[in-house]
Amino acid sequence: MLALHSAIGSNVLVNAYSNFKTAPEISTAAILATVVGGVMKLPIAKILNVWGRAEGMLVFTGLFLLGIIVLASCTGPSGYAAGYVMYWVGYNAIYLILDVFLADTSGLRNRAFAFAFSNTPFICTSFTGPLAAQSFLSMATWRWAYGAFAIIFPFVLLPLALVFKFYERKAQKMGLYQKTHKDRTWIQSIKHYIHEFDG
Repeated sequence: MLALHSAIGSNVLVNAYSNFKTAPEISTAAILATVVGGVMKLPIAKILNVWGRAEGMLVFTGLFLLGIIVLASCTGPSGYAAGYVMYWVGYNAIYLILDVFLADTSGLRNRAFAFAFSNTPFICTSFTGPLAAQSFLSMATWRWAYGAFAIIFPFVLLPLALVFKFYERKAQKMGLYQKTHKDRTWIQSIKHYIHEFDG
């Protein structure tokens, strides 16, 4: 689903350009989003270590959806830039979570196959994405190409967060995973998170 959305988004981007008078700001937004998304990968990985995958999936799915909603409802290139940065950071985080999940659940012998298999949707959507984008553009507007996925993605990504939480609890019951104690005061929690994110 992420691959299909990516293919559709890259095809409807031209129509977003034509709606705004200052189109160069949109390409600047894409560069900014790529830089911010790349820089945020290490902090995102640390957040996942401290909070957990299920919680990280919920937070970054929320950021991803917020970015899509801002993209669908923006009225100018500045709003588009803000939405695209949020969208891209959330997108990168979701893919990082999925990559970590694949690395954890596949053996070292089959890991390359698992990663290759997980990226095969990009092959299919490179052909179907433009067709779907054309359908969106002929039946609605480029905004609905983003807005439809704001409705679809919660039903796709939130069950995955529930699966992560289910298996985390199962690992706790089996004694394979221990969660840190959360009976801290606010000040102790602030100190704890500063210590965790600093290390």
